[in-house]
Amino acid sequence: MWVCLMVITGGAGTVFSQTCPEPVSWLPHSEAKAVAKDGNFAYFGSGMALLIADISNPSNPHVVGEILLPGVVQGISVSGGYAYVAAGSLGLRVIYVGTPSTPVEIGSIDTPGYANDVEVSGGFAYVADGSQGLRVVDIGTPSAPVETGSLDTPGHAYGVAVSGDHAFVADGTQGLRIIDVSIPTSLVEVGSYSGGSAYAVAIGGSHAYVASGFFLAVDVSDPSSPILADSSSLAGSTAVEVLGDWAYVTTSVGGVIVYDVSDPTQMDLRYIGNTDGTGHDLTVSGTIVLLADGGGGLRIFNINSPSSPVEIGHIDTPGLGDAVAVSGGYAYIAEVQEGLRIVDVTDPAQPFDVGTYYSYTANPGIAVSGDYAYLADGEDGLAIIDVSTPAAPVQVGTSDTPGYAYGVALSGDYAFVADLSYGLRIVDIANPSAPVGVASIDTPAQAQGVAVAGGFAYVADGWGGLRIIDISVPGSPIEVGACTDVSHAWAVAVSGNYAYVADSNGGLKVVDVSEPTTPVLVGSASAFAVAVAVSGGLVYVGDPYAGLRVFNVSNPAAPVEIGDPVDPPIAIGVAVADGLVYTASDWGGFAVFRDWAVLFSDGFESGNTTEWSGTVGGS
Repeated sequence: MWVCLMVITGGAGTVFSQTCPEPVSWLPHSEAKAVAKDGNFAYFGSGMALLIADISNPSNPHVVGEILLPGVVQGISVSGGYAYVAAGSLGLRVIYVGTPSTPVEIGSIDTPGYANDVEVSGGFAYVADGSQGLRVVDIGTPSAPVETGSLDTPGHAYGVAVSGDHAFVADGTQGLRIIDVSIPTSLVEVGSYSGGSAYAVAIGGSHAYVASGFFLAVDVSDPSSPILADSSSLAGSTAVEVLGDWAYVTTSVGGVIVYDVSDPTQMDLRYIGNTDGTGHDLTVSGTIVLLADGGGGLRIFNINSPSSPVEIGHIDTPGLGDAVAVSGGYAYIAEVQEGLRIVDVTDPAQPFDVGTYYSYTANPGIAVSGDYAYLADGEDGLAIIDVSTPAAPVQVGTSDTPGYAYGVALSGDYAFVADLSYGLRIVDIANPSAPVGVASIDTPAQAQGVAVAGGFAYVADGWGGLRIIDISVPGSPIEVGACTDVSHAWAVAVSGNYAYVADSNGGLKVVDVSEPTTPVLVGSASAFAVAVAVSGGLVYVGDPYAGLRVFNVSNPAAPVEIGDPVDPPIAIGVAVADGLVYTASDWGGFAVFRDWAVLFSDGFESGNTTEWSGTVGGS
């Protein structure tokens, strides 16, 4: 829920609203991670949104309805006009989809673990609940789901399939667990197969087909004594579905793989098809396969010839946003294994996608100057993208680095690249189409982030802390100081005499760098901090578990959080420009906030709002 209190009174003291920054807009869509089919409709997750697509003509699918949920869509099962969504830490959500254009959430139940998957059978929803095993929920009244039974499995429940009186749980490193659910209030494990990890499972006849480091066929005709029938090497398999004599599998590098399982003891690999996404889930119905292909979106394949799927339809979705930069009315989002996404934010209240540049490597860092975006392109080093036409970005230059380009900052004609185990690399970008590496300096740990100010580069160096490097002569960088009073420096921003370090689970750290040779830790605040940006007396922290967090640092020695974290509940990248705050939030999408300052005559920097109403009323 988004709420922002804006109050202005005169006076010398300054404090900021407890519920700001005010949200301006939110594009919640992200990778497609789950999919189900019912009739002529496909139901798929895109980050924290459940989308409903009309696939009556599979070659021309189109979204007809959507609903924003409080958690990431991890798994979907559709039955009787309702979609049951496994929503991670937000448990099981029940959505009425009888009118596909206007889905409505009508019920929910929080589960104690992390809801990864769900299957509906016989009036019950069976939830694979991560560390809390299998949960059975009575959905006889969909608006009031009630847990009736549970069984804690020894591993981490990722997937579930139900057949007859048994639930088959893909339990991570603890393999396949077989649970008698004939009495939903009294679950009993009757068998297991631990010959390999298990991340997804499907049932075909008397066999369970398991996605793991291998693709396994397990004979479960006697549930108390499951026996391996056959295995096939298939690294990174993530989901499986069976239709008749055919098994369809996807993997972490996308695509559809087909096995002939007419003889489960001799599975025959018949087809390997690649896509440019990351396969998370698939479902098979009739003559089509629906694939949730991560940043590759929803893909539809025709299987009239079961061993030769042909892609016939596609709905695109964004990837996982890892970093964001803003320039000239556009937000540039670095997406993991997807590349660069460009969003028009000329009207911040109505942002819209205008262009993409594809790159399969991880893209955790971005900086923009003029007509060029500089992308920290993972193992491919620094990529330089011409964005003068935002709808058609084009790579014009690259500078390979020996490590893994993780962060980038710009100053003048130079790009400064945080290159993980290879420290800081300095690249001359005077000619963007022909960048030249001019110097480097190693750091003791993992250079993950970098900021440049006043002739110095400030490197967030993982467990190596904050490293300060003199770059006044770019060709001869020299480390002049370091602050190691941090546990894992992830990112850094500099303003005035202070460096603000996102220190992972060590929170926000404030370092006095007025004397670069002797930086001193002066303040800290609790958070799980992976991104940081500064504007005036505020520091914005990206927290992957709590969203955007805001700290008043008017007293750097005592940062004060000035409100609750705001939706989306995930923030990986943060940027501030022209009075607006932008976040990239992997599964949480892209959001824009406005920063409202609240002025008080006697300033309550402690964050205590008990006196606010009296102060405002008396002004």
